[in-house]
Amino acid sequence: MCQIQSSPTLKTIGHAKFINGLYYLQSLLLSNKNFVCFSLALNCNKNDIDLWHFRLGHPRNKVIEQIYTNFPYVQSVDNSICDICHYAKHHKCPLPRSATTFVAIFDLIHVDIWGPMSVMLVHGHKYFLSIVDDLSKHTWTFMMHSKGETRSLLRNFITYVKIQYGKDIKIIRFDNGSEFSYTNLCNHYGIAHQRSYVENPQQNAIVERKHQHILNVARSLMFQSNLPKAYWTYAISHVIHLINRLPTPTLKNKSPYEIFHGDLPTLLDLKVFGCLCYGSTLENNRTKFDPRARKGVFIGCKASMKGYIVLDIKTREIFINRNFIFHEYVFLM
Repeated sequence: MCQIQSSPTLKTIGHAKFINGLYYLQSLLLSNKNFVCFSLALNCNKNDIDLWHFRLGHPRNKVIEQIYTNFPYVQSVDNSICDICHYAKHHKCPLPRSATTFVAIFDLIHVDIWGPMSVMLVHGHKYFLSIVDDLSKHTWTFMMHSKGETRSLLRNFITYVKIQYGKDIKIIRFDNGSEFSYTNLCNHYGIAHQRSYVENPQQNAIVERKHQHILNVARSLMFQSNLPKAYWTYAISHVIHLINRLPTPTLKNKSPYEIFHGDLPTLLDLKVFGCLCYGSTLENNRTKFDPRARKGVFIGCKASMKGYIVLDIKTREIFINRNFIFHEYVFLM
């Protein structure tokens, strides 16, 4: 139950009842002379269901229900209310989808740049380059200080695909931005290149929608963690780690990871972005009475090693370790 009081007199003038995570106004008495302004806070219950909602980057309930079919330890609930989801996500009318289909990964990739970010960042990045495989919708992002880095990143990605997966990229689809005038680069590798018409970004709709999805989830993580905006690049990287593992109706309720790798991902390594954690200190740098752990904030997983990326609360140093104890309901920022 919530009681509403008049500011001048502190007299109770109304009541609201808490039902399923929301306060419902039952009565409010106002005189003609005194007008009262009030606000009611949304209360999100703390339980295991909410924990997985936080861990997975605030996906829709239908997504968690689909995950539950493959991962029974991930539960869902229909009547869960989350303020962060409402703050972070705003839906517009869907763009029309192309009827063209491809039969193999890397037959077609979509490329686009997001930015610039006006906030001063920890590592000076202002943009990120997104690459989306058309068949699997698997996504890669690369942080950039300037758009001039795009050419070298694309060249490195083409080489990476060839060496790691034994695949040749057949078509690259860009928007009409001047940073994508890479005819010579595509011709060198024998890649067909497609560009959208001027002021028609809908023709590159897959990566445009992907950016909307990435930013929706990234805002959720930043609101949840209260991290300064200077650390947005870590939120973006963690979002890519998440959405590659979340099922989507576009892939008949399979995840991009499953389509791309042919196997289910593991979700047991996921932790709540921005939560409190304690990591072991290095034995070589401590004496008998030095602290055995350092206090930090979880800001991501390291793809190239089995470790977590953590921001040290005291020194603001970003370090990687695998020996952590997490307190996933506690946020320090």
